[in-house]
Amino acid sequence: MNIQIKCYFYENCPNLSSLIPRQPSEIRRFTIATKSSANLYKKICEKIRVAYGSLIEQNDEIKTYWIDEENDLVCFSTDEEANFAMEMQTAISSSKNMSSSPLFKIYVSIKRANEPSPSSEEPQIHPGVMCDGCNGSIIGTRNRCTVCPDFDLCAECKNKDVHKEHEFIVFNKPVQQICSHLSQNKKRRTCKL
Repeated sequence: MNIQIKCYFYENCPNLSSLIPRQPSEIRRFTIATKSSANLYKKICEKIRVAYGSLIEQNDEIKTYWIDEENDLVCFSTDEEANFAMEMQTAISSSKNMSSSPLFKIYVSIKRANEPSPSSEEPQIHPGVMCDGCNGSIIGTRNRCTVCPDFDLCAECKNKDVHKEHEFIVFNKPVQQICSHLSQNKKRRTCKL
């Protein structure tokens, strides 16, 4: 089986956190010939190393992603995930009636071996919490009203004096707390502050 791959390489972007943040450093096309899906991910990474040569150092960690049917960037790092990604991209291409044979499009970033891990001080998204001022996700500082139930503001709305009549509790990082409440079947529940 021959797998046609179009590879988008982002040299200085170790975390592709937003969907294709900018123009890639380089785009390459290549084919991987394989008899089975065993060691597929390893073969993909080896081919990427060869294709990009000196841009990827021997000890660099290769991070691979694909775009799913909802236009989300999805990381893959196993044979099963690579197979699933290829099957989904083929199905998506077929549903769009693309005339050429489908390509497996891979988006690649690297983490340099000598590069420090991202700082824990980077702004983080507060999952499941929306700003009641702008209706956007809250990234970084979360301001929770001490009076109103379930009322949160992002830093920008708080700085605009939205809801200035009450005091706020400030959360710099996402918070989840295990509640001491027990349901009838004695399972612990997770509560979001």
